[in-house]
Amino acid sequence: MKKVLALVLLAVVIASGIAFIYIKNQRTHDAAADYGTILAVLINDSPGLLQDPKKIEGIKTQKEETDKLFDAKSYKKASDGYKKGIESVLGFLETDASSFLDELNSYGTDTKNLGQLGKEAKQLSDKNDYLGSFEKYKELVSNYKKIKAELNKQALTAKPALENQVASEKTLIQYKLNKDYKVNDILILGDGKWAVVKVVPLTIATDEAKVALKKSGSDWVLQAGPGTYFLQEDFPELPSYVIEKLNAF
Repeated sequence: MKKVLALVLLAVVIASGIAFIYIKNQRTHDAAADYGTILAVLINDSPGLLQDPKKIEGIKTQKEETDKLFDAKSYKKASDGYKKGIESVLGFLETDASSFLDELNSYGTDTKNLGQLGKEAKQLSDKNDYLGSFEKYKELVSNYKKIKAELNKQALTAKPALENQVASEKTLIQYKLNKDYKVNDILILGDGKWAVVKVVPLTIATDEAKVALKKSGSDWVLQAGPGTYFLQEDFPELPSYVIEKLNAF
């Protein structure tokens, strides 16, 4: 009788262990399947949101390789692979969102609401609510496009007056720099508060360099340069979009 009871208990323990393993494996399977579905949605819907849709091609290839792991029942590795792809796509969107905000800020546009959407998207991503995060980025991009369209419409209407204003500001900058530099080109940034200029110093023999100026009242004040490459940490007072324009100009 004792042997029978022991065998029964052993059978119960084995059955419980098998059930536990089955449930754990099923949960891992389900998690991987969910991540795979989310990644498929992001791959399908992201190209219309990204500045560079080609970035998704690499994610597609990654997903195809991860699908093979899933089919081979390597659910943990598949889950990690899908999750990595999801986080990559959301990372692309986060980078683009930051770029959009910098662009609108350069025009003097209020970006408080867009900035809040970006923060909420990041918070949701950090909580593994990937679809919720994606929806926030979609809303951010949609609002950005509407604002940009309105700005373009206003720019067309104001173009003649703006061209006259830009020409006037360039004349002021030319006059400001003529004593020390030969001015080769001037770019007034969209907000009208900053300008980047290609110059050649008159006092020393050197190659073309660049300077940044900021509008102060009716005057333009030199803020950085001359130089050929500018780091944000060296000029913390300069907005990031000014640094970008200095290096790209």
